[in-house]
Amino acid sequence: MAPSNFLNLLAAATLAVIALSYSPVSVAALSPDFHGQNFHRRGVHHGMRRELVSKKKRSNSKRCKVRESSSLVSSSTVSSYTPASTSSAPPYIAPTTTSSSSTYVASSTSSATTSSSSGVWTGPKGGLAWPNGNTGTLGDWKTNHMTYLYTWGSDPLPAASNVGFQVLPQLWGDKDIAEFEQNIGSYTTPTYILAFNEPNEPTQSNMTPEHAVQLWWQYIEPQKANGHKLVAPAVSSSPAGFTWTQEFFAQCVGCTIDAIATHYYDVSASDFITYQTNFYNTFKLPILVTEYACQNFNNGPQCTSDEIWSFLATTTAWMDSTDWIVSYMWFGAMLDMYNVNVECQLMASDSLPNSLGYRFINGY
Repeated sequence: MAPSNFLNLLAAATLAVIALSYSPVSVAALSPDFHGQNFHRRGVHHGMRRELVSKKKRSNSKRCKVRESSSLVSSSTVSSYTPASTSSAPPYIAPTTTSSSSTYVASSTSSATTSSSSGVWTGPKGGLAWPNGNTGTLGDWKTNHMTYLYTWGSDPLPAASNVGFQVLPQLWGDKDIAEFEQNIGSYTTPTYILAFNEPNEPTQSNMTPEHAVQLWWQYIEPQKANGHKLVAPAVSSSPAGFTWTQEFFAQCVGCTIDAIATHYYDVSASDFITYQTNFYNTFKLPILVTEYACQNFNNGPQCTSDEIWSFLATTTAWMDSTDWIVSYMWFGAMLDMYNVNVECQLMASDSLPNSLGYRFINGY
């Protein structure tokens, strides 16, 4: 056989072997978000708090959640959480405790039997999740129904306190530690200190329960000595978030935890009530609902305006009549809804309450 023919046959044979050995790689379906998260996480939305000192938006995305399933997962379910890649904090050393149990026991200041008659959780429950800075329109949002306000950060926000809001500082995550340490001394009147924002989410504060416990002892727990009430981290409303919270409580032995924060995004008011009740029955602590809205993250239709008004009316009436709900903050009192159903918006283009916002801040 001529050398040229032999080389031609060899090349053809090689191509045939390559073709036979190739098989398509299966690719997980992706959610319609911009981060390529697996479809089983079912979609996200984002929000940013404004930098209150410079009055500019922070460039990082500060909020992201997935819709919860209709039933909470068991404590044996493995979370899909991806831990942060680096941490400058020292290794966590558990405090000395005489208890060998990993089951969290609520502090005596926040027992499950706390009622409105105790005076601990009394007062109007309405609140604002406010990413809009020290704006002069805050006075138009303060009513007899509105008590609380938080910004996903720790800036004191004088414009809010000056019109009568109780500002709740938050240590959002690792990168806000210096800011938190700088600002927290400004809160001389006892208030609620909010811990980490959706630590089970890689695009949010993103930390393991063990690391969260470490930060709690370093930065949150010392605030109890200043008379503040300490609020456990707010996870996203997914089964993985509930599991993360269970692990946090199991490891935070000896922590003083006065309340717990929750986030909720879905389209059923009855499911909302079930979700909050499950959290309360599990952890036996009062609840601050620091984000919620009638929002579908499951590729289904979004709530109509009528459905939103009904959802808001039902959930508000229930929370106002439930003594272990401390406060609730609808998403959102802002112009940019960060991938959340725009029909849920409380703010008009002039930064004043729209019709839904007016109804929310005056009580349903």
